[in-house]
Amino acid sequence: MFKIFSSTALFYFLFGFILFSSNEKSFGQESANELKKYSHTEFFKLLTTTQDSIFILKNAFIYIDENEDTDFYYQKNNGFLEFSKKDTLTINKKIQLSNVHFEHIYDEEGYALHHIKFTKPVIIENSASIVFSNCVFEKGFYMDVNTPLDSYISYFEKEYENYGNDFSINESVLKNEFIIDIGTIEVFSPIFVTISKSIFNIYPDLESAFYLNNIRSFDFLDNSIVGSGFVFISNDENWRTQIKFNDFGNVHAVIYQAGISSSSVNDISDNIFRKTMLLEVENFNKTDIYNWKEWENKIISFKGFDSYIENLEKNKTSISDSYVSLFNNDSILKSYINTHKYKLESAFKYEKRLIGSFYDYYKSQYDTDFANKTYISLKDLETKRYQFLNEENPSFKTYFTWKINQFLKYFSEYGTDPSKSIIISIYVILFFALIYLFFPNSWDSLNKNKLMKRLRFYTRYFRSEDSLKNIYTEENKHDLMTFKEFKDYMNQSKKETPSYFLWLAKPVYYFSSTNYKIISKLFDKTEVLNGKWVDLPRNKKILSSILLGIWITILLFFDLFIKFLNALTLSINTFTTLGFGEIPTKGIPRYLCIIQGFIGWFMLSIFSVALISQLLN
Repeated sequence: MFKIFSSTALFYFLFGFILFSSNEKSFGQESANELKKYSHTEFFKLLTTTQDSIFILKNAFIYIDENEDTDFYYQKNNGFLEFSKKDTLTINKKIQLSNVHFEHIYDEEGYALHHIKFTKPVIIENSASIVFSNCVFEKGFYMDVNTPLDSYISYFEKEYENYGNDFSINESVLKNEFIIDIGTIEVFSPIFVTISKSIFNIYPDLESAFYLNNIRSFDFLDNSIVGSGFVFISNDENWRTQIKFNDFGNVHAVIYQAGISSSSVNDISDNIFRKTMLLEVENFNKTDIYNWKEWENKIISFKGFDSYIENLEKNKTSISDSYVSLFNNDSILKSYINTHKYKLESAFKYEKRLIGSFYDYYKSQYDTDFANKTYISLKDLETKRYQFLNEENPSFKTYFTWKINQFLKYFSEYGTDPSKSIIISIYVILFFALIYLFFPNSWDSLNKNKLMKRLRFYTRYFRSEDSLKNIYTEENKHDLMTFKEFKDYMNQSKKETPSYFLWLAKPVYYFSSTNYKIISKLFDKTEVLNGKWVDLPRNKKILSSILLGIWITILLFFDLFIKFLNALTLSINTFTTLGFGEIPTKGIPRYLCIIQGFIGWFMLSIFSVALISQLLN
């Protein structure tokens, strides 16, 4: 993992290194029992009484004197550190500590450096334990632990019962540049790092970074990140990493997760990301927790963006276009997100690898919901890539792949949502059914002759003294005679045919005349005129006209419903390509049926694949 150091940070580290190594034995030559010993009270007397503008202390151990150090005592209350004394102490000098360790209990109760306002930079080198609480760092905070401290920690744990190998910043404010670099890849450091309930101010031209390597745990919890720019969090081979309940505000978070230990636990969840997040996860464990919905549509590959910046740096036209200035340029980041992550092949592959790794991870977790979401993001990325390729070098293959991906996204979310396919198929069926509704087909019973016959029937009823039932019986007497002739014929044949034929004939006859009987009975019950309409009183004319108008309207809507049902049946039949051996319509609708049949075959094939895919998952 690379590190972007500003000139200010580099100056402080070089200055501290030269100063600490000039007149004393180097770190590693001083054993733990040879460290100078100060109580917390004595340490602060040294800090506040020195007249120098820089307070320098190295190779020391700050122990707990329970009689004198009560001002530094705290107890935990609902996760917050509470102190009996809360007066703020202002330190107007630069602080440089090297190989200085503090005894404390970072559990339910203990000791901490609290309610201090540092107006100058604070630089700490190779400290295994120090706790800050309710502090303000106005001009920068720098911590660098780059040497194994196992022997020191083992000694302190044996000699001091209140010792804890923790570095912690709680309920504090960092207003300027900060770099916290703890641990090395080569050697494991059993240090617990906790950053909680603090506010970090981020500036585009200053570095804000956490580099945690091969330590016991890193807990970044319930913090607020304000300002603009980038905050870097790099974790490599830590036993446990928790980044939870943080609000990253309008800052771009760069999180590099490089742990390779199968026993490590990484949990990045319950955070708020409002800006684009640059992420890289080199290895996944089944115990890891990554909440995709928190950064969905906001995530890009750190390595992909890094390759784009390196490409720009090679082709830079100005000396000021350094890697750092290019990386921190928000317009360049936007350009990469909108265009170049699809255009630059190396960046595209990094982006695809990152999302693909998350897809494999969620599948291993049996998390179908997040697996589908990552797959959709992966295919969206691929679709944008083919769009770019087609614009650069048009061909049927790239154009077809681009457009078929767009269709698959719309139709079934790339096969992850079969229900969406059904809904769209229903829309297609209804659309064609509406078209068929305005064209005749051989299934329709509603036509102009039937409508004219119905109008003639009711016109006769208005002009005649006969009832509805009598008029209906007279107009259908031909069919009734046919039924009667059938009955008489079967009775005449009873001596010459088996008896079960007559038994079968009765239900056939009654079934055939059922429709007539029902309509006749309905007409008999709904009789309203009882004579000619013209002879009725005015009030009765109006009432009978309204009642008959309602009845005729119901019949008309029924006929229209049957017609629409026929059109819908034709559309479903055509869409599902079942076919009855012929297309029951002529003219333009006949050709539309052929087009719909092709569309139906295509869409149902995709639906089947999507459904099977989800069943297998």
